[in-house]
Amino acid sequence: MKMDEELLGIVGGMGPYTDVYFLDRLIALNKSAQCDQDYPRTLLYSNTKVPCRVASFPKAKDAVIVEIVDGFKKLREAGATIGVMTCNTAHIFYDEIAAQIDMPILSIVEQTTRTISEQSRRDISSIGILATDATVNYDLYGRSFRRRGILVSYPNESEQKLISEAIFDKRFGVKATVPDISNEAMRNIGYVISEMRARDDRIRFLAGCTELSLAFGKMKDREKDIIDPLEILASVCLERIRSANGRVKVASAPHVTNREVCHS
Repeated sequence: MKMDEELLGIVGGMGPYTDVYFLDRLIALNKSAQCDQDYPRTLLYSNTKVPCRVASFPKAKDAVIVEIVDGFKKLREAGATIGVMTCNTAHIFYDEIAAQIDMPILSIVEQTTRTISEQSRRDISSIGILATDATVNYDLYGRSFRRRGILVSYPNESEQKLISEAIFDKRFGVKATVPDISNEAMRNIGYVISEMRARDDRIRFLAGCTELSLAFGKMKDREKDIIDPLEILASVCLERIRSANGRVKVASAPHVTNREVCHS
């Protein structure tokens, strides 16, 4: 079966380097790939004209929605059959965006909280949400986790300021220093994690901003209690494509089915 049934459309540019990371996860998690044809087809529309999602919440959201909807419509016209957007904060407007697109849009929030809810949580007391001010104030992940019976925790006010600086500071923030994330940004994130863990030693931490996914990616060898929604979203996309196409095997899959010989 050729890999021509599903075409993943990605609206990015909302942290352009996170698009690179998401594509990297799509490739790295596809453990059975042996040639080009074993990878999913993707279209990326990196729209760096989308206004700042944090500054746009809540009163200036229309400009954000218009740009993202336009991106998905471009991808749909180009043949995309499913879509994702590589920005957590933009999912505050998910319902209004998805309602205007005639293809499924996979929510990074819903896919992450569903995945975590299906895992064993015996040793977890709560999920610590590290995210932008808008995502925290809207309680974006908290709403979804609580619907699934999972408690969440947030940084206190001074800790949240450190997280915001780690993301946005024009001198040392992740946005300003990728791909070589600054030591100062990493120290801010590490400090908040250590302070929240001191209050609750059974907490797990979630990167509720895609820039923090980049930082978490550099911490995986040291921090075992972290959750990366971009990686989860990539895995879910691969599972969906595998189910439709019968060719892609993600890291967690036990075996390969419907393997074909293919040629570059």
